[in-house]
Amino acid sequence: PGLDTGKLLMAFFCASSGTPPEIGWPAGWTEISEDANAVNAAVAYHEITGSEGYAGDGTDTISVSTTTSTRSAHIVLMIDKAEQPATQAPEETNSTGGGGSAVDPPSLSPTGGSKSYLWIAVANRRSGATVTAPPTNYTGFVSVESDGPFQAFIAIAYRQLAAATEDPGTFTSSGTGNWVSYTVAVHPDDRSATGTPESTALILTGTSDVNGEVEDTSFEFASNQPVRGVARKASAAPLYRQGVIVGTITSNGLDTNALLIPDQ
Repeated sequence: PGLDTGKLLMAFFCASSGTPPEIGWPAGWTEISEDANAVNAAVAYHEITGSEGYAGDGTDTISVSTTTSTRSAHIVLMIDKAEQPATQAPEETNSTGGGGSAVDPPSLSPTGGSKSYLWIAVANRRSGATVTAPPTNYTGFVSVESDGPFQAFIAIAYRQLAAATEDPGTFTSSGTGNWVSYTVAVHPDDRSATGTPESTALILTGTSDVNGEVEDTSFEFASNQPVRGVARKASAAPLYRQGVIVGTITSNGLDTNALLIPDQ
């Protein structure tokens, strides 16, 4: 079935060699950072359009180029409900260091103030160094390493947090190789529904009179009646997927909210 249109792909690439190479991305990918410290690290994103031919079965790949022969390690995340990059691209900040075992992603204050961002902490190392645990409160820890000399090692973890600034703690790591770290903020999709939702089904339940009616000729209800149904907005852009309606009709009518998710 392929990958869902509109989802965000983020690629984290670590290259290690005697002379760190420059990194090149395929068409449609946008690099937001590239930094070298004996190991060269880069971050890029791509919004899925549906024209890429991705199968969505775990076998999809992209071709990333380097200016010299190198060892590399890489991780790709697919992120749902991210802000469209054309509106607000992911943001990052980075820091570098060498020796010791503490890889420390820097503090980041994204554009837009406090939001429920997806915060991603990234550690890039070389020459046999490893990373064994993420910063405190970060989950989804994943690490990948290359083989051979000038070994490349990358690890990521993330958390969802509503804040204006985030300063992740340190990754637990071993070895003395140089490192590059990132803190990335993915903005949430803040688009809200506009226009009038169209009801596609509405079920009224409750106590009826002897005629099987729950309201009188003036459509006033003798008692409050629970309502359950579905609604969607599909008549004009922006389009929204079907959402559930739950509420209670009183003598004053029905006042409720339905969560509508963008469908474009």
